Amino acid sequence: MQLSSLTMKSAEDIIRTYIADFQVHARECLFVRDHNTAKVLPFEFRPGQQVMHDIAEKRKAEMGYLRILLLKNRRFGGSTYIGGRGYNRASLNPNQNVFIIGHEADSTATLYKMVQLFHELNPIAPPTKTSNAQELIFDSDDKKVYGLKSEYKLATAKNVEAGRSQGIHFPHLSEEAFWPAHAEELLTSLFSCVPRPPADTEIWRESTGRGFGNTFQISVFKAWAEGKYPYFTAQLNTYAPHMPNADVDFTFAYKDPDSDWILIFIPWMLDPSCQKEFRTSEERSMFVKRMELARGKSEDFNCEALKLQEKYKLTLEQLYWREWSIKNECNSNLSLFKQENPIIIPDAFRTKGSNHYPVDFCDMVEKGCVTPLVVGNIVRRMGVPVIEPIPTGHFSIFERYNIKEQYFLTVDAAGGKREIHRKEKKDPDKTVIDVWNLRTGDQAAQWYGHSDYDMIDEIVEAIGEMYGKGTACVELNNHGYTVVGGLRKRKYPLYSYKPGEPGWATNKRTKPLMADGLLVGCRDGSLTIKCKETVAEMRTYVEMDGAFGAESGCKDDRVTSAQMAFQMLGKIRARIDSGEGEKDGALQFGGAEAGWMVN
Repeated sequence: MQLSSLTMKSAEDIIRTYIADFQVHARECLFVRDHNTAKVLPFEFRPGQQVMHDIAEKRKAEMGYLRILLLKNRRFGGSTYIGGRGYNRASLNPNQNVFIIGHEADSTATLYKMVQLFHELNPIAPPTKTSNAQELIFDSDDKKVYGLKSEYKLATAKNVEAGRSQGIHFPHLSEEAFWPAHAEELLTSLFSCVPRPPADTEIWRESTGRGFGNTFQISVFKAWAEGKYPYFTAQLNTYAPHMPNADVDFTFAYKDPDSDWILIFIPWMLDPSCQKEFRTSEERSMFVKRMELARGKSEDFNCEALKLQEKYKLTLEQLYWREWSIKNECNSNLSLFKQENPIIIPDAFRTKGSNHYPVDFCDMVEKGCVTPLVVGNIVRRMGVPVIEPIPTGHFSIFERYNIKEQYFLTVDAAGGKREIHRKEKKDPDKTVIDVWNLRTGDQAAQWYGHSDYDMIDEIVEAIGEMYGKGTACVELNNHGYTVVGGLRKRKYPLYSYKPGEPGWATNKRTKPLMADGLLVGCRDGSLTIKCKETVAEMRTYVEMDGAFGAESGCKDDRVTSAQMAFQMLGKIRARIDSGEGEKDGALQFGGAEAGWMVN
């Protein structure tokens, strides 16, 4: 179809349709080179691209602009979708600047060649003033021909000045996890060139996973928030015709409650090319036999495949491809396969140290997690602490207060979010206050958020009043001493590691005991974690050179609180049985009969 063969009115109608609906424009005007066959084909959205499109259009309708993080698996077409969307914007709209920035020259040039193919085969390509290896400029020297004065350019992340000289309406930041050390400076430079909302702009940051501590991983984990804020959930077979029986809900996008960013995650199972046909029935039977022999053998990567099949209803062909890819593309390295082809978000990022809590262990613990009864914020009404329900609140309740039970609290205090953190866009550690049932070892509640250190004792007291003034065990870090001092002034019951010395000391001697204790407690059932976010932190808790803690760019505040809880279970129970706590004052219970209330 050529616009020159149409009337002015019909041509205008078609252009309006293409501007309003990128999917129609892609299908009717754009062409892509298939990675597997090398054939040039019409740009029909694949399953993962369709998910991206539906999420982007939903968000665009809500906000009028887009801020998207895309965590992807290899070669499902994510970059192609973004490139096509950028080309749609620049080739159909006036005065638009689209920018591709990759981590190195070769990869950026590959993306740009894809855009050039769009343009070369586009039947309604706009007048083009410049078309070379660096840019497409949609304009005309002929005064009789209307030029859009839009541009599609490329640069690499090594050029920190990229974009400073012009406004950018659609930056496509490719493979950000592999950008150089000054990535944060470059991002700040680029974002300052994008017109602020409510201007109709789109920022796309996409990458496969790498390690921890880079700007992309930090942003992904912030938006993901351990799965707490899902944005877009659908059944797998809605988008994956190659998985007809997968009537399983999967969350493809998460919303960062503190910003405009949406995280889109496309797992490998959504890619139709990630399946391998059996050549013979005998080959199929042999694979099924290998799968069965792997059952219960955690060292065999097909053992995990059985769990994936059960959870996501994967086909045998998908599992056969997984086995083939691990052996042939990843040198039998399961960790590398997961990074290249994640099925859950943490899989995409490889740790530098050794994960202290194995995947199977974390999966087992997560089975005990539940949806909170109530999520909200704590306020006082007539001097009584109550909960105001709000989905993004800091306080989650898993077990109602029972007057027949005794409870205790573990507190990992942090210093709150300062102005310098806001300016530098840093997210410092948050305070964690967990409540535990002393008899069952079940996690009853959790408060998690930023608070000024001199206000934490007030929050602890309010939560304690909701649970019978259970003994509080406070970690003795810098802010912990302040919290202990505040609670002593309030005469709140405190655990003391020795008479007259309240609190718990985390140090080189106690840290290994705490780390290992949580393993023991969760395995033997003496401690039951109800909070999924706690388990998510356990997945990135590592041991490196004898030191324990969160992988770079991750958090371990909730893990520390849970580790303290197991230590307290044994110590508090022992002191109650011996009567030692009552004699030396190291253990106190308030005995209040107040329960929590929902406002």
